Amino acid sequence: MRVLVMVLLLVGSGAEAAPQFVGDVSLSVGAGRWTDSFEPHSLLSLDGGIKITPDLAVIAHGSVTSPHVYTYYEACDDPMPGEILNNYSFHWVAIEAGVGIDYAPTDAVWISPWIGMLKLAEFDAWFSQLGRSAQQAAKPVYGLTGGLDVAADDAGNRLSVVANVSYSRLGYDLSYVDLTLGLAYRFW
Repeated sequence: MRVLVMVLLLVGSGAEAAPQFVGDVSLSVGAGRWTDSFEPHSLLSLDGGIKITPDLAVIAHGSVTSPHVYTYYEACDDPMPGEILNNYSFHWVAIEAGVGIDYAPTDAVWISPWIGMLKLAEFDAWFSQLGRSAQQAAKPVYGLTGGLDVAADDAGNRLSVVANVSYSRLGYDLSYVDLTLGLAYRFW
């Protein structure tokens, strides 16, 4: 975050014109995983920043997934053959926040690598009351968003086809992977 603030101050101090704000809002569908299988979901993503050159902007990134359902199976001390006991389900969402850059090598193609923090948040109070929790400490997350503008006007409004990929190592043998495709409104 300090690096982003320093870049914005340096860019702003040398600029004679007002800063040009850029941003995008995207809605995507795809699959995410933090256990052993991918689950379908949607992703709402919001990026905003300031252009530092005609083809490069410093951005802040944020996104949230639609709720996922996870089922937790707990073994019992003396199970009967074929018996499944203590089956608990809960809902969780993935929340990402970070900083990065938007790079537009051509007028219609753009790519945004970013780095930030991931929070997997459970929102079923009854599950926590059972003494179990899916809450995870925030972990580093790395992402890449890219797109192709399919429509644009002279004012900078654009409609894009967008792809998102993000990854976070949660610890032990768990990792979070998110893959989505969708549409974005961009202002560049």
